[in-house]
Amino acid sequence: MVFSVVCDALFSDSQAYSKAHFKPTANQLFTVTNGYAFVILFIFSVFVDQTLLPALQFFKDYPSVLPHLFLVGILQVVGQICIYYVVANFKQHVFPLISTTRKIITVIASIFYFGHYINQWQWGAISLVFVGMFYELYEELTHQKHKDDLKKENKKDP
Repeated sequence: MVFSVVCDALFSDSQAYSKAHFKPTANQLFTVTNGYAFVILFIFSVFVDQTLLPALQFFKDYPSVLPHLFLVGILQVVGQICIYYVVANFKQHVFPLISTTRKIITVIASIFYFGHYINQWQWGAISLVFVGMFYELYEELTHQKHKDDLKKENKKDP
């Protein structure tokens, strides 16, 4: 999870560049990302860890897994379409905010549901993430309000 949160923070600016320079649609983002992921994972599963054939044998031995795998695939497609819609239609910082909020809420729900022990430093780290997210949201909203106020003033002046 730490790697995922770090990547969200590091790549939001590259998302802004790509969005401004190439102007991709949500479907283009979805297709290209999944195409690259398929090629990389296929090569890895065939040549590096050689798991493709054992996986296919598993599906042959246990065909009742296939409907569940298909359902997970459908849910992932729906989730990715939502993600790419947000990336394509909103500012680059909106998706990392949504994603990080979901991850932190999932961690907190897991802590309480499974009764995990969390020490004060870990609670401090969780709090720090929430403070950072709320500060970023506050900055985004006040910056947008300031831009809207400037537009109104410019319309009033002849």
